[in-house]
Amino acid sequence: LTDIRLSNWFPFLHCIVLLRLGYKWSIILEEIRAGYGVECHKTLVAWRRVYQTALKKYLLDTDGMMLGGKDEVVVIDESNLGAQKGIAKAPQKPRSMSNSKPIVRKRILKREPARTIWRKTRGKPPTMKSMKKSKTARPPMKAKAKDARSHGRWLWAAVVVGKGKECWTHENGKKRFTFMLLPPAASAPRGKPRGLESIMQTLRLRVHPKSYLVFDKWKATVGAVERLGYQHADPIVHGREFRDHETGLHSNDIESEFNRFKRWVRQRYGQLPPGGNASHAEFEDLDLYEYTFYNNVGDSMGAVMKALAHSQGGAYRPFTV
Repeated sequence: LTDIRLSNWFPFLHCIVLLRLGYKWSIILEEIRAGYGVECHKTLVAWRRVYQTALKKYLLDTDGMMLGGKDEVVVIDESNLGAQKGIAKAPQKPRSMSNSKPIVRKRILKREPARTIWRKTRGKPPTMKSMKKSKTARPPMKAKAKDARSHGRWLWAAVVVGKGKECWTHENGKKRFTFMLLPPAASAPRGKPRGLESIMQTLRLRVHPKSYLVFDKWKATVGAVERLGYQHADPIVHGREFRDHETGLHSNDIESEFNRFKRWVRQRYGQLPPGGNASHAEFEDLDLYEYTFYNNVGDSMGAVMKALAHSQGGAYRPFTV
């Protein structure tokens, strides 16, 4: 590790072990300072950067960022990493089917990748018009003069949720994640980060051409998918419903993945990827690659040492006695 001084190797390895085990960054700082007397915050940040850069290089060099394949279902969407208001760092209960109320579970007839079939209930499903007329419906949001998203960066992401009728989840260890931090408006094609050209470039780099795509009805996404010839479900119109009542298709898997990632970063590092003004080109993406590495490769010490060895141009050989 040529970027680490010889006298710092042991505290550096201690630091990455704590990172791998999921400790909060504030606790890691206290541990290294108390154990080794490393007071310079810049040094510890540099070690974290060396570690995360190694994970990033391993993912990119081994096609760890490419998702999908024949008969594999991939759900895609975009989320804005913009202005942050209040954040919740306290542990939260995971929301999944296993923790849902028994009365809700009884209504679920069948679950397939990106598809949930519910038992029919009396009457027709509520429409957007009927929801607006309801007294308990939430009033429509008023447009703000300054949209925080205009100063943020768009994060495109995808998850592969199954193959055929088999569901892949984080619980069974098969769910995989990938992303692309879309360019700021100043350097994006035609000045549109979420435009047709930008989405097409991202799909070519991140999703296998034989995948089956599920997505919402964002115009640029629909156009990019059709031009590239991907097989896909009918776009889900979120302005009308969160899932298609006829087919049961939905994009909740990627929505929950955004929530999972943001919660992971905030609880671990206290904020989303830093970078000053988020519209700047040097917006950090290393936290995203660290999260992706743990999901796609693993969080074992063996996986981490493979990535570190690969980043230095060497071969990883497990220690044997």
